[in-house]
Amino acid sequence: MKRNDIRLGLPSKGRLESGALDFLASCGLQVRKPNPRQYQAIIPVLPGVKVIFQRPGDIVVGVRSGSIDFGITGLDIVEEQRATRGDVVVLHDELGFGRCTLELAVPEGWADVRSLQALAARLEELPGPLRVATKFPELTGDYLAANGLPGCELISAEGTLEVAPAVGYADIIADLVSSGQTLRDNRLHTLSDGCILQSQAVLIGNRTSLRERPEALTVARELLEFAEAYLRAQ
Repeated sequence: MKRNDIRLGLPSKGRLESGALDFLASCGLQVRKPNPRQYQAIIPVLPGVKVIFQRPGDIVVGVRSGSIDFGITGLDIVEEQRATRGDVVVLHDELGFGRCTLELAVPEGWADVRSLQALAARLEELPGPLRVATKFPELTGDYLAANGLPGCELISAEGTLEVAPAVGYADIIADLVSSGQTLRDNRLHTLSDGCILQSQAVLIGNRTSLRERPEALTVARELLEFAEAYLRAQ
């Protein structure tokens, strides 16, 4: 069914939610949420835009399907779904918040494993394939294969990955890292060349909506103009 509104998906929780709201406010695009328990809001400066709060991964799905026109989410999620992202186009890839890296991390007990080369050497001592727990199997698998480590067992996991090596269901992990403190607290360390992806918040849009709906193209230009004006002033 054809829609008349323009929809912008924003993260519904965590650092990305607060970062997106602060960023938009700094751009002059204050989000007004009449009821804090509702998952919808408005941007008074853009009266034709309806804001919908969703999980970061669902924002990519929504933009791909066309149920929402634009979204702010993490580049890591967009890239993980790149094989199936279809109509998703990245309109701005450096919004300047939500910075993190997707990193390989190994147990502290593997003190001599500080690089991919050392990790490859450690594989010879394992009884089976290297088991890697991650929420990003596509990015992780591609990175390992491209760096001479094919055939690893990728274990898709949710929740706290840092405990995976300690409890024994994985040998190492590939997870998002901000300060690195959580890794250190769980006796893990990264590799010198184990950064899979540098991520931050990005603005995405639906290609078909931009092509076929003039009002969506107008909103895209307005969002980018406000964002660029703020970022240039920093």
